[in-house]
Amino acid sequence: MKKNIFIALAVLTGFATGYSQAPDISWTKLFSKDTLGAKTGDQDDIRSHYVVETHDRGFALTGHCCCRHCNGDMFVIRTDSAGTIIWTLRSDDSSRNEVANCIQETGDHGFITAGFTQGSSFNMYYVVRIDSIGNTLWAKKYGSSGSGDFANANSIKQTPDGGFIIAGYTFPRASSHSLVYIIRIDANGDTMWSRTFGGTKNDWARDILVTADSGYVVCGATESFGAGGSDVYLLRLDKNGNLAWSKTFGTEANDGGYSICQSLDGGFVVTGYTNDYQDVYLVKTDTNGNAVWTKTIGSPGTSEHGRSVKALSEGGYIIGGLTGADSTCGYLVRTDEQGNVMWTKTIAGDSPDYPLYCVQATADGGIIATGRDDIGEFHTQLIKLNGR
Repeated sequence: MKKNIFIALAVLTGFATGYSQAPDISWTKLFSKDTLGAKTGDQDDIRSHYVVETHDRGFALTGHCCCRHCNGDMFVIRTDSAGTIIWTLRSDDSSRNEVANCIQETGDHGFITAGFTQGSSFNMYYVVRIDSIGNTLWAKKYGSSGSGDFANANSIKQTPDGGFIIAGYTFPRASSHSLVYIIRIDANGDTMWSRTFGGTKNDWARDILVTADSGYVVCGATESFGAGGSDVYLLRLDKNGNLAWSKTFGTEANDGGYSICQSLDGGFVVTGYTNDYQDVYLVKTDTNGNAVWTKTIGSPGTSEHGRSVKALSEGGYIIGGLTGADSTCGYLVRTDEQGNVMWTKTIAGDSPDYPLYCVQATADGGIIATGRDDIGEFHTQLIKLNGR
């Protein structure tokens, strides 16, 4: 049963004194299958999982493009500040199926993506480093290629020494459950160390942060620990990948974390889902992972997920995700520093499937969001909003 703490017809319409209004959409871009060159002439669809604003206020997005009669590929689309394409890249690992779940701009203004490559009987982490004009510098796989082994990278960040930290999960064939899987690589993609964390049930990581002391904070979900069902899983690692502490947050229903950001006071904020996937979950912790407050955001009759959260320089947070009952719409939530809802915005297209998977605060005071639009076939959508 949904917790009715989202009082919010007043909030939705901006009746709360002093609350800002939901921003207007500045522009929307839809990228079809024809945006990328087809391998065999039978391109099927294209969907985006992550977007970043670049140093020149353009954007880079990544995800997955499919074929009807061939395996799909990871792609990158680089645009200018108006969403006009500058270049595209399609990365193929020996005709396997490749999916990118995240992208980051590197210190040299190139890019790094991470996801997985799918063989006939295995999945491995797949990481591609790209220069500033769309050339592949290297592409590497991590994990086991044994029959039945599975690994999926959900997040990658650059470390202060120019290397990278990758977070996701692994499900070895010999195991009955998945584990959080963290890999540290250098600037050339060579493995420095790897770690697994979890218990006797399924555990996985969806996002990772690099902290000021060169350590890491990981968020995801756990079935091994917590109140029951699944719970938000928060892990603090030192620079060598050793576990400093772990925390769980949730109810006896299914809860989990998708995205984490650092708050202005040095603590952490996680968004995801709660109440058996029915509401957005927002958890604020101190620097030691102790809960400061938790918020449940949703409305009766619909299901909401938080898929991405960012701290804003002016204070508060922006959450991107999805909402819907019979159809799925993009969903934006703006909160203050205490997690109180300032406004929400539902973004719908011409299709019944229109989720947002990633949002970012832009340097001009706006928001960029990406996801997919199903209009007969999946399109990648890129949405720019003014103000926040």
